[in-house]
Order: sequence, then C-alpha cells, then structure tokens
Amino acid sequence: LPISTAQTSLTKNLTTTRSMTVDKSAVTHFGGDSEPDVGETIDFTIRVTNTGNTTISNIAVADTMLTGQLACGSGNATIPSLSPGQHVDCVATYALTQSDLNSGNVHNEATATATSLTVTDTLDVQLDRRAAMEVDKTSSGATDTDDPPNGTVDAGDQLGYQYLITNTGNVTLTNLVIVDDQIALDATNVVCRTQSPKNVVATLAPGGTAVCT
Repeated sequence: LPISTAQTSLTKNLTTTRSMTVDKSAVTHFGGDSEPDVGETIDFTIRVTNTGNTTISNIAVADTMLTGQLACGSGNATIPSLSPGQHVDCVATYALTQSDLNSGNVHNEATATATSLTVTDTLDVQLDRRAAMEVDKTSSGATDTDDPPNGTVDAGDQLGYQYLITNTGNVTLTNLVIVDDQIALDATNVVCRTQSPKNVVATLAPGGTAVCT
C-alpha cells in the first residue's frame, strides 16, 4: 500500500523587548584628611546595561555636569551598539567648586538615549561642611588723647585693638560680627570694612582673612 506523508508548518511570533538601565556611582578623592576641599575630585561611573532581548544602537549618554568629559569605552559619549545583557561604563572626573562645598552636596543626573528610549539616573554625593574660624586679638597700644598731650597714659586715653579673623573651614562664612566683653562694639567704634555698617564682615572665603580695628 502506498504511504502518504503529511507536512505541518509552525509559526511562532517572538516578542521584541527594547529596554536598558542607567546606574550612576561615585568614588571620592578627598586627600589625607578625607574631607572635601575645592579642587579635589570625584570619579563618576555611568553604567548603561541592555536589559532587553534585542540589540540597541547609537546610545547617547549625557550628564550636564560632566559635559565634554564622558568617555564610554569608545572615547566619547556615544555607545555604538549594546547587545542583550551587555553593559558599558562611561567615566568622568569632576573637580569640586566652592559652591559645591557651600551647598554640602553634589547632585546631578545622567541620561542614556536611543531611538524611542530614554532612561535616567540621579546621584547625590554628600559633602562634609566644616564651618570654622579663628580670631586673634592684639593691642596696638595706648593713645594719649589729652589736649594738649601730657605724655602719660591715664584715665580717658584710648587703648586700640586689632582683630584678625581667619576662615579655617571649607565653607564660605557670612555676616561675621565680633563681640568683646571689654568693649562696646558697634558700627561707630569698630571698623571691618568701608561699607556701612562697618562692624560687619559680609563674607569670608575658606582660608581668607579679615581685619577689624
């Protein structure tokens, strides 16, 4: 008897998923004292991972704080192609500014963009704010205010003082006023600046000094 052969075809639709993640991390380099100062650096790494099941091409990585600095393996801020499960690290180094230290925080956002796909991640690096200052008080000696001068120091003559204020912290100090329990300090008998009121140091940057007399 003849044998007949039957053929069956099967078609299965595959679902394509395009997805990726962005993870941002940081390593600080704050010197031997482990405290941040202007000019010290943070190394940022932005990891872009293809979490889908299809290749993603031409991924642009952006970070407004690190514009022009990102290197994503190929040397620029573009990832040409990323296979499923694959990741690429983009790296850059950021130098701290006085504004960063004054705020006590470095905040920024990284974004990876491909066709019809945008993913972001934010990161905050907390900074240790050290508000500190020193005051060095010295005397310029007594002034004979008698009229005419009598050549001696007696009641009513003036004793001059000088106050050297130094910002020994890492943040900008504002509105500094000296209080001396031996002298009634006010805008008329102490001078820290030419503007009025004269007994106020309006702003003092880290390492800066101001003199009041």
